[in-house]
Amino acid sequence: MVVGDVVRIETGKTIPADAILIDGKDIEMDEAAITGESKKVRKLPYSECIDKLKYVTQKSPDDVNPSTVPSPILFSGTKVRWSFIQFE
Repeated sequence: MVVGDVVRIETGKTIPADAILIDGKDIEMDEAAITGESKKVRKLPYSECIDKLKYVTQKSPDDVNPSTVPSPILFSGTKVRWSFIQFE
């Protein structure tokens, strides 16, 4: 893999390299390999994360923290627990 490659993710698959989610809906990742936490982590596409960050910072800039805005980052070695992705 090289920078710029697009990877299709599916439920049950392992992410082959660090990546940014560019499209998808209802993505939940198992990041236990990195964090040790067994709970699923919700991911949103990059554009939705930016929109949500703008909204949160305009509404209450002092309350922005990592749990306020979901992340679009998919980490290498983590598993896709659930995904609903439509490709056109």
